[in-house]
Amino acid sequence: MTPLVLTHAELVEITGKESGAAQCRVLTRMGWAFERVGSRPLVSRAYAERRLAGEQPRAPAGFDLAAVR
Repeated sequence: MTPLVLTHAELVEITGKESGAAQCRVLTRMGWAFERVGSRPLVSRAYAERRLAGEQPRAPAGFDLAAVR
């Protein structure tokens, strides 16, 4: 089953950064929407796929983070 959010490895590939804080800085510069859990960014897979396809999707309304905390 494919996770609903990008994995750490996928975020490293997109941002070129290992640390969560650095990934957040790069994602912000790129104009990507994401939520934070501590210093780690959570990016919706559906949102990322649309961004990588060249679309400018609206940011998701928000995540239900109860399951990942």
